[in-house]
Amino acid sequence: MGDSPSVQDSLTSMKDVKEGLKRLELLQAYQTDDLEKVDQLLSNSSCKETTDAFVLGIQCASGPMMKHVLFAFNVDVNAYDKNGNTPLHLAAMSGRQDIVEILLLHPDVNYNLLDGNKKKAYQVAKTKQLADFMKGFYATYTKETAREFKTAFKEDDLETMDYLMRHNQFNSAIDLNEIDVETGQTFLHTAVRNKNVTMIQWLLNHQADPYRRDKFGKLPIDYAKDDRIRTFFRERGASSRRADTATAPPVKHMSGYLKKWTNYKSGYKLRWFVLKNGVLSYYKNQDDTNIACRGSVNLKMARIHHDPKQPLVFEVIGKGSKRYNVKANSPVEAHKWICAISAAIQAGDQAADETRSVASFSTQATAPTSKIEATSDQSFRDDESLAYSDVENDEEPHKSALTFNANIGRLQIETMIRLIEASLKNKIVLSDEELSESMNALNNSIRLLQSSFHDVLVMHRDRERYFQRRLNKEKTVNSLWAENLKKVVEEQDQIEERYHKSESERKRLKHLLRELTEATEHRGEGRKDEKAISKMAMEEIHAEDVSSSESEEEDFEGQAKDVFFDANVAAESQVMEAVANETQPSIPTEAAPSAHKPAVAAPEEAVVKGVKDLRVLEPPAAVVHTPKSDVTISFHGYEGPVRTNLNLKDDRPKLSLWNILKSMIGKDMTKMTLPVSFNEPTSLLQRVAEDMEYSELLNMAALCPDSLRRLVLVGAFAASEYSSTLLRVAKPFNPLLGETFEYCRPDLKYRFIIEQVSHHPPIGAAFVESDYWRYYGESNVKSKFYGKSFDIRPLGTWYLELKNPSGQFELYTWKKITSSVVGIVLGSPTIDNYGLMEIINHTTGEVCVMDFKPRGWRGTNAYEVKGTVQTADDTPVYTLVGHWNDKLVARKLDSNQSEVVWQAHDRPPRPFNLTPFAISLNALPDSLKPWLAPTDTRFRPDQRAMELGQYDLAATEKNRLEEKQRSKRKAREEGTLAEWKPRWFQLSEHPVTREDYWEFTGEYWDIREQAGRAHLAGEEFRWPDIDDDIF
Repeated sequence: MGDSPSVQDSLTSMKDVKEGLKRLELLQAYQTDDLEKVDQLLSNSSCKETTDAFVLGIQCASGPMMKHVLFAFNVDVNAYDKNGNTPLHLAAMSGRQDIVEILLLHPDVNYNLLDGNKKKAYQVAKTKQLADFMKGFYATYTKETAREFKTAFKEDDLETMDYLMRHNQFNSAIDLNEIDVETGQTFLHTAVRNKNVTMIQWLLNHQADPYRRDKFGKLPIDYAKDDRIRTFFRERGASSRRADTATAPPVKHMSGYLKKWTNYKSGYKLRWFVLKNGVLSYYKNQDDTNIACRGSVNLKMARIHHDPKQPLVFEVIGKGSKRYNVKANSPVEAHKWICAISAAIQAGDQAADETRSVASFSTQATAPTSKIEATSDQSFRDDESLAYSDVENDEEPHKSALTFNANIGRLQIETMIRLIEASLKNKIVLSDEELSESMNALNNSIRLLQSSFHDVLVMHRDRERYFQRRLNKEKTVNSLWAENLKKVVEEQDQIEERYHKSESERKRLKHLLRELTEATEHRGEGRKDEKAISKMAMEEIHAEDVSSSESEEEDFEGQAKDVFFDANVAAESQVMEAVANETQPSIPTEAAPSAHKPAVAAPEEAVVKGVKDLRVLEPPAAVVHTPKSDVTISFHGYEGPVRTNLNLKDDRPKLSLWNILKSMIGKDMTKMTLPVSFNEPTSLLQRVAEDMEYSELLNMAALCPDSLRRLVLVGAFAASEYSSTLLRVAKPFNPLLGETFEYCRPDLKYRFIIEQVSHHPPIGAAFVESDYWRYYGESNVKSKFYGKSFDIRPLGTWYLELKNPSGQFELYTWKKITSSVVGIVLGSPTIDNYGLMEIINHTTGEVCVMDFKPRGWRGTNAYEVKGTVQTADDTPVYTLVGHWNDKLVARKLDSNQSEVVWQAHDRPPRPFNLTPFAISLNALPDSLKPWLAPTDTRFRPDQRAMELGQYDLAATEKNRLEEKQRSKRKAREEGTLAEWKPRWFQLSEHPVTREDYWEFTGEYWDIREQAGRAHLAGEEFRWPDIDDDIF
């Protein structure tokens, strides 16, 4: 006789109480990360119980805890919960990437399973980043599994093939009937050609299709030369026919060779058929799949006819008169195609019913069991636009902790409610009135807490949505502002263009009238009225010039100090006109410069009206009494010719610079990461080395007995540094911390070394020396994007110690001027260098001040430089005029003699608009490699790939190096990696200026000599105390 209902209810309630208590203890163990307690609670549990425990932990347990539960207990990783979700779906919806990774690496997981809404796990991921990660894993897993299987197949490793096929039943990474791209054949074709009977048997046992044709339209049996293999195929064909007839599962996607009826003359012809997405298409051969389709039938509006008396033939009848009479090679092959086509035809009719059934199932399956559970489940799916929005790169504070605590609180409240409800059904509780009242009061209190907790979650979600709307509104306003700014800049550029056209026309008319007047005066002819007209016209034009010049001075008032340009303005104007007439400030397109070409023009006379003896300054013919120095020991590896060109076409992917930069307005550009398409194959360290292109000016200054004239040449050297920036709008690669670059020129007798001594802010310390001078300083820039342009403002001081003819060293210092890139919005960026540069001779007190004029919105002062050289008591002695992209002319004020002190090298067309000198910097001949430090820029893989035109590889390597640098910085911050210190420079106080500067220790060249000699002798050498793993 069975138990009474009251006894049965009491037993059930006791069981529920025990399960509730166990669930509560499990939650507490998850919360405290107590592995021993979890093992104790789950020991001797069934597969369903451990699976439920694992699903519970997805919402509130740590990743290591979940990994332990998954591999220590029997967990069904593909089990569905009551809402139709697998553990992988739940982990993806919760945004638990750590658990997603653990599940994906489990050998039995099936990541192709669909949830109750017919979606895969990555389709319900909480964030776009997690969805991308899962899709990337699927692609990588499929590719690697297929590669491992092919390797095992070639090596006849049946054990590995069995292992891979066991997991392939879930995820379909291996297709035994896939046609190899190289051979054009399936695995079975290859095995038959190799006469590998064991492999043939294995493939057929794993459902390899013996009627699959290869690229050439042949079956595997067509390659069988052995009668034993042919007999084996016939026997397996008969058995597979019976099996396929019995099962014949419908296939959504199918392809292969079939014979199609063409006409009575040609009969059946072999064609490649493809069944995909309910459409049957055919091609002449497999190679035409993506090129030329011969015909197709939509199977949703078609029917199939098959006569059992002709087992190989069937007919597909489409809409209208379209019909395909098709013949298979075997009954098995025909049966597969007939089943697949029939299933596709029926799919169209069943689609509506299927949709309704899915909707009904979804409604029932996702019905919430409690108010809070509904809120939680909804939070996985609500507002997908919010989940996928990439607001900022900053990590959300307390993100994981908030989710864990919310889930733990929700689950604990639910468990306590279940526990109390089970206790209220217990006979003991019901028999005790006070205990029953207490339990009811506790139940009401817990439910009130449940309601409050639910309200907190709802308010939290509403606040998130509110702030998201605010953020989206600000983004919209910012976008409108950017678009309006772009329109304003476009309108401004149009105004500038119209102004330039009118200005050019005015100058042309002025020139014509001037020629007419001069011609009339020389002939001594002409009527008085014509002279009067010409005179009136000239006066009018002169008035326009005066007005224009006055307005320009008002535009740039306060930007330049013109007090030192007062003397002899008329003569200076004549010099400027002579320079402009002699050479326009542009880039010649022919004749690459010689590696030994001097910094000034060839020695030729140029007489200018009103100026006596405008001549070009010649460099000294030879350096006399050259003292022997150890600088020459650094020239090992530089014996070969200097590289002046790249065998490369600049075909970088075209991207809109404005679209990339508009989100960076007002920000520091040194902390921004740009796509590699905006880079050139140089680094910022090599950009500093480009200062030395005209180093012969310093050699000339060292031999000059006049200190003021030395200052003129030093000023010309400081101005020449900007000639290479013309048209160089591409960004150099940012140096890595500890990266170095050396460069030597035996023909010019100097050596150069620079080290990246700081990353944030980016600082490179450089030191250059020759027998006659030492040039050093730091490349420390502050850059900011202003919308219309971005400015690069150097912060460091540069020092020059120049040895004069008496043998004493003079100290010169100056700061570099601001460089700006304008015209970004319209896609035609241009380089402009502007600002005041003051060069001080600390030994004599003499000063050279140069004003680099900004080009202005009309471009009238583009590239212009004006300056003066003054004595210690501020008396002007020399004036300097010219253009920083062309030449510089010096004139002594107490005479009419002017001379070209510097002229830019020719600029033949080169990739990335690099100068021949810049191209020489990254050259890496074999003779130089043994002498270079492992931190040298020339070994950077991303920059080298860029120089070779391998832009995808350059982008990949650039990202890898940046991530590697970030991880090292994080390790240093955490203390797991020693604090980094510069190796070749140390921060000191300059004895003259009392400013902080980076002092060169002098060790580099000695260690370089040791390394080079050791490598040439075949010995190993490790550069001491450097991080040789920065690349």
